This record gives sequence, C-alpha cells and structure tokens, in this order.
Amino acid sequence: MYSNAIYSQTILINEYLASNVTDYPEMYDFDDYTDWIELYNSDAVPYSLDGFFITDDLENPLKWKIPDGTVINVQGYLIIWADDYNEGPGQVYTRPG
Repeated sequence: MYSNAIYSQTILINEYLASNVTDYPEMYDFDDYTDWIELYNSDAVPYSLDGFFITDDLENPLKWKIPDGTVINVQGYLIIWADDYNEGPGQVYTRPG
C-alpha cells in the first residue's frame, strides 16, 4: 500500500559547534571547551524525545540516549553538550580530577 502523505520534520538541528576552542567554557574547567548541538522544535506542540539517540559515529547509531522525559517546548530549543558525560537536567555535574 502506498501513501501520498507528506511528513514534515518538526525537530531540527538548528545550530552546532564542533571542535570548539573559544566559546562557552566549562563551568569548572575554564580552559575546557565542549562541542554542542542545538535542537529546535518548529511545531505548534511540545515534542518528547523519549526513545531518541544522538551519535557522531554511524557505526554506533545508539551511542548516546537522550534521557527519557526530555521535552522541547513549542518553538523551543534544547542544547546537548557533547562532553562525554551523561549528566542530565537536575543531576550533579561531576568530573574526575
């Protein structure tokens, strides 16, 4: 069965910064700059990211799971810090050393 429906994407990669060396230093290590990805919800309803993953390795598409309960509000933004740590909103940010 075929469908003529057209589906639009409501979550967009709005901005990203790879190989960051100058913008937004880490709170605790002021000489440590983290890459980041900013997502944008262009829809008129909040969007849940339950069950979504993000990766920088096509051989490992499930590299990092976006925490369940993460929602991007209507025309809202979400920044994901690519710092190899798994703390989410409301969790204590700790790093070795």
